Amino acid sequence: MISEKKPQQDVIEELNESQSWYYKTKKRALLEFSEHYRGGVLK
Repeated sequence: MISEKKPQQDVIEELNESQSWYYKTKKRALLEFSEHYRGGVLK
């Protein structure tokens, strides 16, 4: 595997970055959905 040649710290940093990106995208999607849903109900 390629990851075996990398220092452990680099692998951990990449995992943290990908996780934070995933959670940011998920959070934004949830916010947009809730705003759209509430707007539709209120109208």
